[in-house]
Amino acid sequence: SSFINHDTMSEAQLQYQQWLRSKQVQVASDLVTTTNDTNLVVAGWGCVAKSDIERGTVLFSIPREACFGAAATDNEDEEDDDADDPTTRDTQMDLAISILQRRQKQKQQCLDNNNNDESNEEDWSPFLNLLTPPPHGLPWTWDHEFRHAMLRGTELERVVESKIKRISTEYEQILKQKEQHGLSSITYQEYVNACEIVASHTNPWFGVSMVPFNTTLNWDKAPNVEFDLEEEEEEEDCPDNNNHSETCQRIVGRATCNIKKGQELVQSYGASVADLVYRYGFAPSSLEDCDGMDGDVVSIDLADILTIAQETKKGKTHRLNSETLNLKTRQQ
Repeated sequence: SSFINHDTMSEAQLQYQQWLRSKQVQVASDLVTTTNDTNLVVAGWGCVAKSDIERGTVLFSIPREACFGAAATDNEDEEDDDADDPTTRDTQMDLAISILQRRQKQKQQCLDNNNNDESNEEDWSPFLNLLTPPPHGLPWTWDHEFRHAMLRGTELERVVESKIKRISTEYEQILKQKEQHGLSSITYQEYVNACEIVASHTNPWFGVSMVPFNTTLNWDKAPNVEFDLEEEEEEEDCPDNNNHSETCQRIVGRATCNIKKGQELVQSYGASVADLVYRYGFAPSSLEDCDGMDGDVVSIDLADILTIAQETKKGKTHRLNSETLNLKTRQQ
């Protein structure tokens, strides 16, 4: 029982626990603990079972008010005019600006020695302080040589180059309107880091939001926890009852199998290897871990198809190989 020493919890962890209680986040604290001990978790912050957990056990229950960036209400009937606009489809700008605004406000309060917090309802720093970019960064933050070596000839090559241009354009826009955004100053690296956090931690719940514990659990091909949006019977203390609805919506994390004491809690996300690389900065360590990820594709140019047809017509089927298709292959 000594694999976690709760007496040595960091100040950040203690503040985070207090913040979770203020947001009415329910955690099975007798079963789960949060740690950044790399002897216990794969990377960054993660969760570990403090004792054996049975399949179906509710481990986390998070209301809308504890989800950073969540819309106040659901507007399913409203059409998103920008949904099909290629210039806005892949952007983290709005939430990234929100993160930067919160951090600058926190920094200013520290400089002013202002201990009169914004009230727990407005202070997101205990949660945001635990969110960091992926350990190895995202492809659009890699240096040119490394990016070229890793992505050359893949479907992500052009996508990432376009993303780099978009990030630069967004940053220039923000600089021109920083007073309007309430930002005293902002560096390019600060904006990139904020975008990395948003890209790797958001999910489409309550619009688009970052959800405690869903942002914490690491990836695994064989997950033992799954998060879903569920509706509970409304209670008097339900944070969601401002609209007098009959139900209270929460993100609920349940054990999908029996979990042994000391085992890391993990989840599965990403529809493809490309998605994992682009949004989370890593790829599965083996081909076996890629089984079931059917979102990856390989494009073949029309010129290549015509070459195949011509060679086949001439009976030169022996030349229909990767060289004919002009595919760049490499051992991952």
